[in-house]
Amino acid sequence: MRKKSMVLLVVMILLVTSTTVFAEGANVADKTNKNISVMSGMYEVEPNDTPAQAKQNNKLKANTQWKRGKLDRGYDSVDYYYYSHRNYGNIDVTLFNISTRGKVNIEIYRQNSNGTMIRVSGGISDGIQQVVTARNASEGDYFVKLSLLSSSWDQVSYDIKIDAR
Repeated sequence: MRKKSMVLLVVMILLVTSTTVFAEGANVADKTNKNISVMSGMYEVEPNDTPAQAKQNNKLKANTQWKRGKLDRGYDSVDYYYYSHRNYGNIDVTLFNISTRGKVNIEIYRQNSNGTMIRVSGGISDGIQQVVTARNASEGDYFVKLSLLSSSWDQVSYDIKIDAR
């Protein structure tokens, strides 16, 4: 009987957790007025500490998807995300739901044809929602670099999304 109780408890915890995640995704949809894929690919995939790892593991789709990530001092203080921009226009990177009011450096890079990374925009999140825009961005491969600032907490979780127009 005890084993059945434990199994039932685990199933209940999993059910509550998945319901909570869906509810948080609904809040994001209300903020952005976009159709967001909540469950599919929601969390960052490690490793994503370099542009090459981001291109393989953490691709973002504009206007449809957000990801939840975490920076951790001493273990994972840098995260990269990849975005393939296929038109001319602005790219908005939004960092939101930032825990502990942590300070995060946000940089957008464009990779040119010979592989060189060129910084096109940047900003610092002060622990609340922050939008960084690459204006008049041409077609190409873009990377978002997030890094934990030294004046911040030891661990910061966040949500990130990209809008292109």
